[in-house]
Amino acid sequence: MTGRRDTSPRRYNLPTFKAPNVVLVEGPDEFEFIRFLQKREDVQIHSYEGKDQLRLEIKTILGVEGFEDVRRVLIVRDSDSDPIAARASVLSQWSAALSCPIPNPLPTAGWFPDSTNREWNVTLLPDQSSTGDLESLLWRAVDASDHTNCIDALIRCLKNCSPVPVTSLTKARLYAWLATQKEPCKQLDWALNPKASLFDPNHPAFRDFANLLDSL
Repeated sequence: MTGRRDTSPRRYNLPTFKAPNVVLVEGPDEFEFIRFLQKREDVQIHSYEGKDQLRLEIKTILGVEGFEDVRRVLIVRDSDSDPIAARASVLSQWSAALSCPIPNPLPTAGWFPDSTNREWNVTLLPDQSSTGDLESLLWRAVDASDHTNCIDALIRCLKNCSPVPVTSLTKARLYAWLATQKEPCKQLDWALNPKASLFDPNHPAFRDFANLLDSL
């Protein structure tokens, strides 16, 4: 695992849309996670490069070749500290980009149409109602391993530091776990590679999200 990783999300985005189903994700790690769970030729993954860029990205992709044939778009983002606010942010940016009214009542699940009857859906990580992020969901798939208690003890210790030395405790916890594997790993895309065998795509923690991808 030598060399520097190209962290530019643009390397993940094809110049045209070639599939009827699109999954919009925040960045490279989410891209790798979707690819880890779902490998289908009729699903294309596209990064919108950060939660605050969603409105601009939606407006941009409307004019990209092939998007007129896209029938379903799934938007994925982290819940962070407030899943209700996270969903509202996505829908607000969606509404501004497409000049469509925000669905009323706000959908908590399921597909809703735009003015062209293309269907959209919003899903949150780790799930629709919990705080957290992709790393929180991945942790659910490994929290039964023997040394997670040691990692949790480390995180509790870090919370007592002043100031807290990390900005994301969920990311710190998961990456500490990756660093304690037989072959330590510091990049999530490596960890999600099937050859690494660090995560099981069929783990129950991923079932609801995988079922949603299957519905595309």
